[in-house]
Amino acid sequence: MFVFSPDDITEFITAQLDRSDPLESNTSTLLLSLAESLTKVYSNPTRPDITPQISNLLDHLSNMILPQLTLPDLETFPPEVLQSTLVTPFRNTAMSNPELCFEYFGFLGRTIPRYSSTWKRESTQKWMFCTLVSLGNAEGGMAFQGAIELLVIP
Repeated sequence: MFVFSPDDITEFITAQLDRSDPLESNTSTLLLSLAESLTKVYSNPTRPDITPQISNLLDHLSNMILPQLTLPDLETFPPEVLQSTLVTPFRNTAMSNPELCFEYFGFLGRTIPRYSSTWKRESTQKWMFCTLVSLGNAEGGMAFQGAIELLVIP
């Protein structure tokens, strides 16, 4: 990983995700694992700052993996929102590729300590919906486990 620059890795991940539907591709989980490794390697404050690359990955992954819909501006998430039709696309995402959601939540969890300042409100709302939907479906396997691990950060 040290042979390639963070820019090279970011470009590789985004280019590969653009080539196919991440929810259908069997390489998407590997790409998210690579993104998480990049974040892990550079999370040490003595390493160079890769905030622009992480911001790019966060935006790109959110746009590629999460449903493309505009959510209402919610200050809080009332329980009844989980019964609304808004959650259907997120449930479909979590159920169609639970391993991908697991890796996605792992990547989000890895960005919390150093890169949460790059999180955009629209993306954060979508992550919250996806997390809540995954937590609401214990049969979701890895998506459920990933959501739990995202919320229980060491």
